[in-house]
Amino acid sequence: FMIDEPSMHIAGALIWTFIFMLCSYFAKMPDHPQYFKMDLPGAIMFGLTSLMVNQFILIDRLKAIKQDLVVKTASERDPLTLVANRNGLKHYEKQYFYEDLIVSFFDIDDYKLLCDYYGHGLGDHMLVTFVESIETEFPKKDIYRYSDDEFIVIVKEKDP
Repeated sequence: FMIDEPSMHIAGALIWTFIFMLCSYFAKMPDHPQYFKMDLPGAIMFGLTSLMVNQFILIDRLKAIKQDLVVKTASERDPLTLVANRNGLKHYEKQYFYEDLIVSFFDIDDYKLLCDYYGHGLGDHMLVTFVESIETEFPKKDIYRYSDDEFIVIVKEKDP
C-alpha cells in the first residue's frame, strides 16, 4: 500500500487541524493547564492555512519534478533525429544485460566532407533520412546516435 505525496500533504494538514481542535477542546476544560489558547475557529483556520501552504509546496515540487524530467529527456535524446543519443544508450544499457544481441554499427562515409561542401542543412537532412530509412527495419527504441555520423542499432536476438 503506497501513499502518494499529494495525499501525504493533505493528510498532514488534516492531522494538524485535528490536533489543534483537540488542544482547543482541552484548553477549555477546568483544571487543565492552558498550553494552547486556541479556540475551534482558530484551529480550523490554522488547518486550512496549513493545507494551502502544503498545496503551494506540492505545486513547486511537481514543477521541479517536471523540469527534471524535461532536462533528463533532452539529455538522452538527439533533437535532430529524435532517437536516443549516447547518454540514452548509457541509460538503457541495463535492459540489454544477459540477452543475446545483434549489434550493428553504422558510419556515414565522408559525412564531414559533404557538410563542408554542401552545408550543414544537407547534412542534417541526410541524417534524418538515414534514421527514417533504418526505422523501417528496426524499432526506434533500438536506434542510438552515437556521434555526428555514427549510429548503433541493438536488437535482441530472437529464436528461429
